[in-house]
Amino acid sequence: MAETLREQHESALDTAEQALFDAIKAGQSWAIIFYLKHSREGRSRGYSERVEVATQPAVNIVVNISRVPAREPEPDIPLERTPEYHRLIRDLVW
Repeated sequence: MAETLREQHESALDTAEQALFDAIKAGQSWAIIFYLKHSREGRSRGYSERVEVATQPAVNIVVNISRVPAREPEPDIPLERTPEYHRLIRDLVW
């Protein structure tokens, strides 16, 4: 079964290739362009839509991040009276 399926795929590929070459021989511009853009030989001669970009060497960027522990509000001060709470409310309102 798998062998039959593989043979059918090979046959379809052969048919498609032959149709492409027939269209090229007939001067069909779409077939010529397709072959030049998608074949290894055409691409090696510069027929491609691929754009190559040359860039400068990479620059290493080093960022040092220090973790500062969160400051807990003092236990005898309600949260609503802390500066952090007022900054948060101010930022939300504005």
